[in-house]
Amino acid sequence: AAALKTSLAVENKIEVLYTGGRVQSTPDGLLLCPCQDEVKAVDSLTGKVVKTIPGDTELVMCLALSPDAKQLTVTSRSLQIKVYEWPSATCVRSFKAHEGPVVALDYDVTSTLLATGSSDSTVKIWDMQKFYCTHNFRGFQGVVSIVRFVPRKKVLHIYAASDDGVIRAWSLSDSKPLYTLSSHTSVVRGFEFSPDGNTLFSVARDKVLNIWDLTKKSLKTTIPLFESLEGMAILPASSGLPGAKGDCLVTVGEKGILRAWSPEGKCVYEQPAPAVPRALTGVHYCSSSSQLVCTSAFSTITYWTVDAGGMSLLKQIVGRQDDVLDVKFAGPNDDFLVVATNSEEIQLIERATMNTVLLSGHTDIVLALDVSADGLQLVSSSKDRTVRLWDFHAGTFVCTAAGVGHTEAIGAVALAPGKQPFIVSCSKDTTMKYWPLPAADGVLTAKYTRVAHPKDINAVAVAPNGKFIATGSQDRTVKLWRAVDGALVRTLTGHRRGVWAVQFSPVDQVIATGSGDATVRIWAVGDGSCLRTLEGHSHSVLRALFVSRGTQLITSGSDGLVKLWTVRTSESIATYDEHTDKTWALAVSRDEQHVASGGADSKLVLFRDDSAERLQADVEKQKLQIEMEQQLANHLHAKRYREAVRVALALQQPFRLLNILRNVLVAESTAALDAVLAKLTPTELTNLVTYVRDWNTNSKHSFVAQRTINTLLRVYSPTELAQVPNMKSIVEGLIAYSERHFDRMDRFMAQSYLLDYTSASMRVLPPLPSGLTVTVDDSSSVPAVKEAPMEVEDVDGNAAITVGTWEEDVEGDADLVGANGDSESAVAASAIAMEDGDGTASPAEEAVPAPASVKAGKRKSKGAEADGAAAPGKKKEKKAEPAADANA
Repeated sequence: AAALKTSLAVENKIEVLYTGGRVQSTPDGLLLCPCQDEVKAVDSLTGKVVKTIPGDTELVMCLALSPDAKQLTVTSRSLQIKVYEWPSATCVRSFKAHEGPVVALDYDVTSTLLATGSSDSTVKIWDMQKFYCTHNFRGFQGVVSIVRFVPRKKVLHIYAASDDGVIRAWSLSDSKPLYTLSSHTSVVRGFEFSPDGNTLFSVARDKVLNIWDLTKKSLKTTIPLFESLEGMAILPASSGLPGAKGDCLVTVGEKGILRAWSPEGKCVYEQPAPAVPRALTGVHYCSSSSQLVCTSAFSTITYWTVDAGGMSLLKQIVGRQDDVLDVKFAGPNDDFLVVATNSEEIQLIERATMNTVLLSGHTDIVLALDVSADGLQLVSSSKDRTVRLWDFHAGTFVCTAAGVGHTEAIGAVALAPGKQPFIVSCSKDTTMKYWPLPAADGVLTAKYTRVAHPKDINAVAVAPNGKFIATGSQDRTVKLWRAVDGALVRTLTGHRRGVWAVQFSPVDQVIATGSGDATVRIWAVGDGSCLRTLEGHSHSVLRALFVSRGTQLITSGSDGLVKLWTVRTSESIATYDEHTDKTWALAVSRDEQHVASGGADSKLVLFRDDSAERLQADVEKQKLQIEMEQQLANHLHAKRYREAVRVALALQQPFRLLNILRNVLVAESTAALDAVLAKLTPTELTNLVTYVRDWNTNSKHSFVAQRTINTLLRVYSPTELAQVPNMKSIVEGLIAYSERHFDRMDRFMAQSYLLDYTSASMRVLPPLPSGLTVTVDDSSSVPAVKEAPMEVEDVDGNAAITVGTWEEDVEGDADLVGANGDSESAVAASAIAMEDGDGTASPAEEAVPAPASVKAGKRKSKGAEADGAAAPGKKKEKKAEPAADANA
């Protein structure tokens, strides 16, 4: 049994990367392309976007890279000029330069001056080191279409052209106009200087190439090219172009061909006319790769190599896919993607290099595609009401047959597998046609036609054995047909909306269908019963494919989601949100290791099955975690707290780390904590600071958090702490909760003063009731705190009660301490009665025990008088009246 898939990883994305305008190459082989409101850096080798420079939500008008490749300037419709450091792509300056959008830019050879031409009919010169305007030239009529510095350090001249077809030259030394060159009758689209700076070449939409002698300030020659010209570039002599004896000019225009010209105006090379001409809008010479880069009106970028054999197409990249309607893997090893977009041409994309070949044949938008089991045949259907068969040959597909018969657009097509292949097509005219193969003389002939459904047919599929055909329609039904004669076998009903997807299982006799009711249903072919209903999409399910030998499904929908399902449990195990609009297209490679999806967001996403890698990674991670857990236990047992902290940080276990630091603070000292937290790596320090912020939010852990913060501030410098990511937000969180903790401690301190006051008040001993005597030894007026407890006995010497000892308070007064060590509380506990002001017994007096004399332990006063008179040097005894109840 095939292993179940659990995860898909995004391997590559083919998205919008160029929407028109001037492109610029970098010394490291990147191509800077305007893309709507952004600038994208595209790798010339792989065709992948490696860097995106965000814009200001307005369309990018033009861009320019300084000759030293350290500064990139971008302008947009917002009238703002943004200056970026390159290659870091950090915006260092943004300013408004003109009253209208800037449509032309150019740097001088020193990279210190920038010329800007605007739709407000002015040209300005800017100092790019101090960012201020040095010159402002007026006098143009209409939009300034192009500005150029003379590429010589000692010649401070600026040339500019506008809509009136006049080229004007200005001197930067005295800010005065030099001369005007008037010959073109239409807008000038480009001009270049000869290496010596004495000759100027200009092209315009008036279909001529003008060569100007700048020493004489006059027109040298005019060459008619018979096409509207859009751009030109200087090709160095080192290119090796045949027929070129030195530097030459390359021009492009509406015919879509490249032509090279000598400085004398002679055509030295002309590219053969393409089968389908596409107007070229610009050309740029990339010195780092010695290639010509051309842009077209259809947002395509082509790379051309120049050598002794002439100019040959190296690569073509489609900058804007438009809506992706269908996609399939093709080629002997699924090395290509066949893509149908809102175009009459089919795109054949090589996965390794993103080189795109456009297959021409249809005359209207291509709607559906299908590929044979070996990947060598392709069938396509279009709005032109035709079906075409293509064969793979020499790295591309060649149309070998076409079928005509439908009266409406053909929205679904399928190529049957097996030894006797055939094509099934379904159209908006509600009919299904069967086309047998091979075709005779390049013409497909329908064997039979059936009116399949009363409404539009959206999907068609052929069983793996080629014996059955399934169709899905807007009438909310799925019909099963016998392929050999087109007889209806049965109708499957149950969906509440139109059916958009139909697919046979490669193993079991079941069919999967996707509908506009946002459900996927599994049907039994034998009796037509619904076996499973899969719910998870929020909008229409547009595609459904079986994988893992029929045990799993991959679906896509109008919600832009791609979902992976397990059929047995009817559960979605993975969801991928890579699209922002309807996902019309979905394909799986023959080895089921790759999945491609495309949608209305003009994006193609290529997924790779990484289930095995993730499973192995999870096993390794679990093994490593067990080992580290054991190491942590060993370090804690041996009290190696420094190593234990590092292991806890590596395991990302903040609670274990909290306990370790608490143990260090309890068992060790602050110096020990300093040693434990010293010399942490940047990653460990980042994790620790994050954990401390979280601990500080809990008052139970705030003590450890505050001590850790104190240690970090003493051990690490501010520069090291500032390197922690998101340090500003972390510090803000620490400050907020630290203020709360300090406020709480202030409240506790204030409340503690009440306890001090209460304690001090309780130290004032009330007078003893009558009948009680207190005697102490001569040797010490105040016994020590740890002396034996005093005893209270009655007059007859009976029933001694332990009361407590004496100790000296802060003021030096004698306090009576209870036997349990409590000051004054022992007196209250002995229920000694107090007298009120008139000498009568207070309410508490009723509970006073029998009168007793107090003696300090067993050291009674000797020589005391029987009549109560005080002996010399002795304290006078105080007597109390006997109580009514001696047991009180």
